[in-house]
Amino acid sequence: MYYYEENGQCFAACQPLPLTAAEGAAEQPVFLFRRGPESGRAAFSAVSLSQLTAAAEDVSWLDSRRISVTQAPPIEAAEWIARGLRAVNFDHPRWREMAAWQPTQGKKRVHILAIGDVGSTIAMGLKLLGGDTVSAIGICDINEAATKRWEFELNQVTLPWRYDAMPPVEIVPQERLFDCDAFLFVASKGIPAVGSGVKDVRMAQFEANRGLVELYARKARDARFRGLFCVISDPVDPLSRAALLASNRDESGVYDGLGLLPQQVQGYGLGVMNARAAYYAKQDERFTAFLTEGRAFGPHGSGLVIANSIEHYDDALSRELTELALTANLKMRELGFKPYVAPALSSAAISVLLTLRGEWHYGSVCLGDIFMGVKNRYTPTGLETEDIPLPDGLCGRSFEKEAEGMEPLVVICPQVEENSRLSAVLAHALEGRPHMKLQRPDQLHPMEGRRVLFAISLLHGGVNLGWYAMLSAIRQDKRFFEGCCGAVLVDGDGELYTKSAAREIVFAANQAGCAFMGAPLIEATGSLENFHIRAMLRHTDYLTAYTSCAGELVERLLADTPPVRQHPNLMVLHASNRKTSNTIALWERMAPRLQGRVDAQVVSLRNGTVADCNGCEFRTCLHFGEEGRCFYGGVIVDEVYPAIGHADGVLWLCPNYNDALAANLTACINRLTALFRTTPFYNKDLYAIIVSGYSGGDIVAQQLISALCMNKAFRLPPRFCMLETANDAGAAVKLPGIDERLAAFADKMFST
Repeated sequence: MYYYEENGQCFAACQPLPLTAAEGAAEQPVFLFRRGPESGRAAFSAVSLSQLTAAAEDVSWLDSRRISVTQAPPIEAAEWIARGLRAVNFDHPRWREMAAWQPTQGKKRVHILAIGDVGSTIAMGLKLLGGDTVSAIGICDINEAATKRWEFELNQVTLPWRYDAMPPVEIVPQERLFDCDAFLFVASKGIPAVGSGVKDVRMAQFEANRGLVELYARKARDARFRGLFCVISDPVDPLSRAALLASNRDESGVYDGLGLLPQQVQGYGLGVMNARAAYYAKQDERFTAFLTEGRAFGPHGSGLVIANSIEHYDDALSRELTELALTANLKMRELGFKPYVAPALSSAAISVLLTLRGEWHYGSVCLGDIFMGVKNRYTPTGLETEDIPLPDGLCGRSFEKEAEGMEPLVVICPQVEENSRLSAVLAHALEGRPHMKLQRPDQLHPMEGRRVLFAISLLHGGVNLGWYAMLSAIRQDKRFFEGCCGAVLVDGDGELYTKSAAREIVFAANQAGCAFMGAPLIEATGSLENFHIRAMLRHTDYLTAYTSCAGELVERLLADTPPVRQHPNLMVLHASNRKTSNTIALWERMAPRLQGRVDAQVVSLRNGTVADCNGCEFRTCLHFGEEGRCFYGGVIVDEVYPAIGHADGVLWLCPNYNDALAANLTACINRLTALFRTTPFYNKDLYAIIVSGYSGGDIVAQQLISALCMNKAFRLPPRFCMLETANDAGAAVKLPGIDERLAAFADKMFST
């Protein structure tokens, strides 16, 4: 054991550190350990010796007997743990701050962002139950009428003659959101309507809510917030991790550890799952043991684990009780009501109050690379998670399944034969990044709300049989990647097929619900000659350029955030005859559904001459692009350039002409190069309505993907295109179910 003393504070460690050595142990030092800053909690309240020398932080910490250690734990630390030992990661840039941290005394100020159904119910709970804990409740919402209503109503809730017994409710502006001890993120977008048929409602919200929580996590970083960042919106577990990561990245997207600390972020969703299990335990005597011996683990949603008893665990009963708790929200929706009252009170209001009091509660906390719901509390020495002996059958469910289920990044990399180059590049790109690899078709399963990297090796003539087996499964399930965001890495052994394979991947995954960021592809031909320019610009060789680009692709994928738009601008582009065009007819049928939500500008390329790009020299193209022009002028410069510049998204109306885009649309894409050199398209969405007379709509869709998403860096929303088959003029609007499909397509525009 090594001992140190600096600035009047005593430290202990199991390895030498660059600190001032002390002669002996203090009565109660701070214990210092070393681990990657992104690898888990930066500080915690130690409850076992094995935590001090653990190889990694993960869900095994729920039962310290199962922790793998790097060296024998220091026996002398047992007494420190008994008195309350704070452990701090010496490699975290804010370790000194955490070592000196002291809990805030007295009542706490709580701020709530979003005061809709859930937020207002939370406010009521805090008002009625928080008199001993909460000094004031601040509410904030874009709807000023809502905040005025709840300030007015809740401040009229009081005990007679004890008018200060309950905390007051105050309206707080956005700039004061983080002037508090606990910030409750309750904002949400895109809650599936009752009767929508969505099975996992929580994960369906992930893509939309992630952008919001990341926005406010960055605001917390800017405000140097030191309180508790409470994630209430669904799904709490991945949103908590998203908030943590977003707050700790600088403007260039590099992790710096200067935002929220892992122990500052907690998700609140497991409380109601525990309460639902208790409800059913009271209804059925088979589950009675849960009321005194039971536990809840895992996410607020799919993957939940309810243990009927820790001491007398019954796997069958536990799984049955888990299913009852998991589907309770669906039963409420079947009654025609949104299930928000119990979650708002049990998961949020009650659990947050217990948190602020330093009492045991259920919440989702950082456990290494994941956030997972467990029993925990905040002590004077930091965050403590319950450490109890767990039965083997339970560990098999809650440990292994949850660790796999909550990885933020999934890498789909089928390799029938080893591709050593791709393996080495992937190893570099994924180093230090939590991920799960799926290498065999039998490992592939539908997923929601994940970042997905497709890393495909093409050997022996541009074919990967393992990938084609996966592709078949993806094409058959239209919700396979619901709420996911993807990127593609293709490594070929020849000079052909990498691009065609990539756009086939993107099209299939996009049709199954996966969004793609702008420029989502890194491809490597056999010779790597396609890295000539990149290598030259980086002053390096082809392989190094390839490796660097792959790493940057993964960084962009993990950091990508869909833009949040209040009233987007849509550019509609076509080159067809309005009287006979099926694509225009479909647009005109759909347009009324967008009124009031989207500002649409229609640009026609049918009239006048549309000159194709003639390949000007780079400097010439750049010169005109900087002036917002192109050498060839015409309608492209006069109408298309300004419209795209102001647009949040572009809808392409594309009839299938000989399995290809119309000539004027192709020319328009080519002419976008000048504008693209100076105007980023990364936050502009790509949409399309494609009508084929016979077949081949997928070919046209893939042309748009490769030209505008992969090349010009437009974002690809989930299911970006509407594909129909109609030949005769006016036939498209008569197709069975066309109005329903148009309505669905319109409703999802700019929804994430």
